[in-house]
Amino acid sequence: MSRFAALSGPMRGVIWMLGQCLCFAVMTLSVRALSTSMSAYEMVFFRAIFGFLFMLPFMSSGLRHELRQAFSTGRTGFLVLRNVLAFAAMSVWFFGIGTMPISDAIAIQFTLPLFVVLGAALFLGEVVGLRRWLAVGIGFLGALVILRPGLVEIGIGAMAVTASALLYAIVHLMTKSLSGAVPGTVIVFFMNLAMLPLGLAFALPVWVWPSWADVPWLFALGSLGSLAHLCMTRAYRAADASFVESIDFARLPIAALLGWLFFRETSDVWTWVGATIIFAAISWSARHETRNSARQG
Repeated sequence: MSRFAALSGPMRGVIWMLGQCLCFAVMTLSVRALSTSMSAYEMVFFRAIFGFLFMLPFMSSGLRHELRQAFSTGRTGFLVLRNVLAFAAMSVWFFGIGTMPISDAIAIQFTLPLFVVLGAALFLGEVVGLRRWLAVGIGFLGALVILRPGLVEIGIGAMAVTASALLYAIVHLMTKSLSGAVPGTVIVFFMNLAMLPLGLAFALPVWVWPSWADVPWLFALGSLGSLAHLCMTRAYRAADASFVESIDFARLPIAALLGWLFFRETSDVWTWVGATIIFAAISWSARHETRNSARQG
């Protein structure tokens, strides 16, 4: 047994989710870089192409068996619906990123864990204890410290990001529901496959050919987006959705740092106060879940 496999389920979930946070933060940086030259739909289309190419080496020799297994579950329609919602979530998310600072967009999207925890309790039957609610609530408080409601104008970009948070929460819950029956590679494979025609259909009316300078950003957009989803499916397989979702708050300080390095987007002191609160909530929750797992094991 490897050292990683010997870790508790919650700790493996934390590590996978932190990997997802890093991938999504860099992907967000790519969207910001591309948003000045192409539409959100075109970015979704190219994300699907490069994501599909990135996934090819991960496809096992038993892909045909895995695909048959996915179809035999009787949940093909559920999988298709997940991918349509993922397309909608990604489109409005990309649009929102192009209209506001990266750190602000991600902070607003931190409403997503609240939607996931509520959905996990209502639809997945997960027992969401007081400590998990507190961890998510404290993390959300950190996001509010950064945003300071009432001092930031709520524009169309902020509304788009909020809508994407709700849609992504539904996608995450559907991913959790599918993760036990459908391999993660198959879930991501079908997502990229569905986004190709959807993205192209919406992008054609506003199509702009990318420049060679855009290609590295497009590759990062597709490859890291797919890798993030692989990390997410493994995180959900290792631990409860309501727990691992609280780790997603780590995206904020990562994205704020990248926004400053590449676009000189500055964050005031309250961003880092909020980030400290977020990390405190993550650390407390992870430590508690790991201790519980050790007692039960």
